[in-house]
Amino acid sequence: MIISFFATLVATGGPNWGAFGQGLTNWKFADNSFTTALGYISTNAAVTAGIYGTYLGFEKNWKKEDLFNGAMRTDAIFHITTVVLISGAIVLVGAIVLNPSGTTIKAPAQLGDLLRPFLGNAAPIIMGIAIIGAGFSSLLGNTQRGVVLFNAGVNKETALDSKAVKIPCFVCLAVASVICFSYGGSPTQLIFIANVATSVATPVAGLFMVLILWKKELFNGYKAPRALQISMTVCYLFAVYMTINALMVQIPKLIQSF
Repeated sequence: MIISFFATLVATGGPNWGAFGQGLTNWKFADNSFTTALGYISTNAAVTAGIYGTYLGFEKNWKKEDLFNGAMRTDAIFHITTVVLISGAIVLVGAIVLNPSGTTIKAPAQLGDLLRPFLGNAAPIIMGIAIIGAGFSSLLGNTQRGVVLFNAGVNKETALDSKAVKIPCFVCLAVASVICFSYGGSPTQLIFIANVATSVATPVAGLFMVLILWKKELFNGYKAPRALQISMTVCYLFAVYMTINALMVQIPKLIQSF
């Protein structure tokens, strides 16, 4: 998917770098854009995913030494680079291919239009395969994350290969499949609402993460990462503001839909 999107960027002549730079230095928020931004952030940098990462570290048998021998750093760099590349490519291709014509994506199948400048009629097929892979991966990952965190809260087994995780995951996937197929059409709105709902955990879980990061006992014998502490605090406050703003917009809409 990353290769296809960047190839499309090349095929379309690439972005207008002057306008690109101006967009990065002249910030403004469109009306009701916080909800969309929150859904985007929640799918790429969910607080619950960060908490779940501690259990994945346990699954990988990471130890304190791995903080300094490059194991955790390599894993983090690979993950961040992949997310930045694919997210950046999608945003740029959307701006170059869709924005001039005013096209709005209302279903995943339309994402194939993003790749038509490079792949032609094969674009929907390639995009379909990519979406199936990404959807399957996300579905499994989010289900496992929810079950593991729930089990941890009730002091149950959290190992991914345990029945205490596998069976609830299977039940969640079955129920989710029934809901999606009964929804009709493409449940993109359900995905969007789910992403925004995920962000609701930020005010509570994020607060504890920030408080832990500021604990002096955590850095006994080491220099406190002051820049990280300040950045985390600022990001947390901004995320809470976006969450409140988005809920003020979405809750009335959800009430009206019933």
